[in-house]
Amino acid sequence: MNYKLYFIFIIAILVSCKAPLVNHQIHHTATQIPEFLSLGKQQLGVLEKPFQTIGVPKLEHKIKLEVKQLPYNATSYRAYKYYKNKNNKALKFALQDTLLPNPKYIQLSVFDRIGLVNTLNANQNQTLRNYIIEDDKIKIVSSILFNANTKITEDLLDAEEVYALQDGVSNISIELIKNNRVVAILKLNDLEPFSYAISNFCWGLDKQNKPVVKAINNDNNCPTNTKAKAYKLESPFTYKF
Repeated sequence: MNYKLYFIFIIAILVSCKAPLVNHQIHHTATQIPEFLSLGKQQLGVLEKPFQTIGVPKLEHKIKLEVKQLPYNATSYRAYKYYKNKNNKALKFALQDTLLPNPKYIQLSVFDRIGLVNTLNANQNQTLRNYIIEDDKIKIVSSILFNANTKITEDLLDAEEVYALQDGVSNISIELIKNNRVVAILKLNDLEPFSYAISNFCWGLDKQNKPVVKAINNDNNCPTNTKAKAYKLESPFTYKF
């Protein structure tokens, strides 16, 4: 028997059982949750795979987001409980084995993926993009699951449009719009994320035969004429660091 493969198989089962599957996307649990839209690499681990952040893209234009309120189930509650216990924080609620409805959490995810692709290909993100070209293990945090206080939750669900925008040099904030006006600006620190999902980059060539991001996918199944690894593009290309 190949014990190494057997061990990897068992660990994969353990991790998948603990990780929530939300909207067909696996969300990871961790002691420290990476910042929304940050780029980095998922590290290897047995019970936890920490995310090593390398940077956050500069948003020249705001990016439209999607907000959903979802009921806790066994796996999402397990992720919430894991995060709380690892950070020595008190649980605010427990799942009740009754006919009462379960508590709910918020999912914040990227809706305008084309806008995010254009942002990553912009000149102000060239240095960050060069890192992604060189290392196909770098991913982007495209979704977070979190709890928030009643006021923030109501504001998020009441907003007609929600955007990520640049806040200062390297910070990202969440803009809420209703009736064509800004009604609130939320800091990511205002949220209490307990789980996150990452997405992959799909590459193509621009008119100068240089690699550019063509799509952001939740798996490695890239669209036709794109590649999950930039170095597999057929035409030669050059780029400057």
